[in-house]
Amino acid sequence: MKTLRDILFPVAFLLITTVQAQSSAPSWRANQPDAYGALTLAPNPASERVQFIPSSTSDHLFVEVFDAAGQRMLQFELRGPTWIPIAELPAGMYIVRTSDHYGMLVATERLMVVNPADGEV
Repeated sequence: MKTLRDILFPVAFLLITTVQAQSSAPSWRANQPDAYGALTLAPNPASERVQFIPSSTSDHLFVEVFDAAGQRMLQFELRGPTWIPIAELPAGMYIVRTSDHYGMLVATERLMVVNPADGEV
């Protein structure tokens, strides 16, 4: 029987095809042009907080952060660049799903959370 992880990760990895450098940390972007709803995460990897930066300050987006098992760990609304604390999240890879006010998926990103003590996942 397939788990949510078996279904979620192949779809997420198909969408994520390019790697961009932001500052000195990598940032992953969904396979789409800079259009409505595109999202940048910086720094990435991160340990204490991460900035969620929509492509347009007029975007009103809904953001969900899922762990490797598919459990929603964070959920919030985004209106412009926003710093979100992530120190309480366990180290690992997370999928960041962004949708518009209609509930339509507009971007999927990967977020790497590292342990601040040793910088490892």
